[in-house]
Amino acid sequence: MRIENGKWKIENCGRAVSDGPATSQFSTFNLRFSILSLAVAVGLLSAWGAGADTVLTAGGRLEGETVPQENGILVGGVGVPLNDVLTVIRDTGAGTISAPHTVRLANGEIWCCNIQGADSDALAVRGDLFGEGTVGLDAVASLDFSRCFDPAAAGRRGFLYREKGEPIPGSIMWIREGVIAIDCPLGVLPVPREGVVRYVLREPSGLLPVDGEDEIGLIDGSIFRGRLGLSTNGAEVTHRALGALPVPWAAVRHLMRSPPGLTRLGLPDAGEVAVRGPAGPVAPPRLVDYRSGFEPGRPAQRCLTALRMQPVTVARYRLPRREGKEAEFRAVAALVPGARSGVRIGLSVSGARVYEKTLSPSNASAEVSIELPAGDELAVEADFDGRFLYPCGVDWQDPCVLLRKEEGR
Repeated sequence: MRIENGKWKIENCGRAVSDGPATSQFSTFNLRFSILSLAVAVGLLSAWGAGADTVLTAGGRLEGETVPQENGILVGGVGVPLNDVLTVIRDTGAGTISAPHTVRLANGEIWCCNIQGADSDALAVRGDLFGEGTVGLDAVASLDFSRCFDPAAAGRRGFLYREKGEPIPGSIMWIREGVIAIDCPLGVLPVPREGVVRYVLREPSGLLPVDGEDEIGLIDGSIFRGRLGLSTNGAEVTHRALGALPVPWAAVRHLMRSPPGLTRLGLPDAGEVAVRGPAGPVAPPRLVDYRSGFEPGRPAQRCLTALRMQPVTVARYRLPRREGKEAEFRAVAALVPGARSGVRIGLSVSGARVYEKTLSPSNASAEVSIELPAGDELAVEADFDGRFLYPCGVDWQDPCVLLRKEEGR
């Protein structure tokens, strides 16, 4: 890292992200952190006031106003060390600071910004909260030029989607003010940027942080990953390509930490899912991501992600090695929005049932905290409660397995 022409220049930074057999990396990034813009954002938020935040810790769930402190956080006046914090979901109010465009990276990060231009290799962006820079297109999953689109209808790789007209297949040649050039079967076609909603390069390869990375979500919808620190001034994330990014607490929407011993359960491998509906196969499990901006709203019980399963489905996960520690499964199980019938849910470890409960419209959610016996496989199950009415299903909200030292050790 060095300073060149008044800007930070970071070279050959970042971990490779994969798209099939090929690999890609963050390209050179020129960073000028916009302290003035961030101060304006915080000033706007201060008028909304603080609300009740949700903090998941190694010991359970806490609710209350959060205040950062050195290497920890106060929750309703109760101090929690940073190493005990698993997730923080802040009540930032209904308002948000919105950038016109969104760059979604293949590693799961989201940069809300202004897309200034691009060539066939690199993208130039500017964000009020992180400054100016360029990122290689090989690290990008999609470019969102508008927030008014249906992601389910705009998700095919190598297609440019527009408000009007058919999607255009091809690769980006360049982006300039007002025009996007697409190398399509008809040749290099210039397309006016007005009316363009999205271009998809590849599927994201990492929706949840891994390998000890922490995640910070900002009020503008951006998500950055790296090593997190807290102080009385707010949060700071050390990003692998951007360096140290200080963020005032009022600009933080959520924190998702990855301490040792915590395994977050995302989508299981395709071979670890069994689905069998009453009239044939049902939709496989999917990860509902309330951080991305694609979902219209949050469920009643606040969460960041949810594993959504329809009856009759079993999802299997390999349990981490315990190394003399106790293992605990944590989640909130809730009926899917608009469910017309109840769901019987269960957990099994290496074939032995350890938990079972029926969720009904009158008892639609349950906080699940179960100590797991010895075993190497966890099965998460959803079944009908006796009636066959759709929609029907369960959201396992923020599911994880936590390893803790045994009592007395």
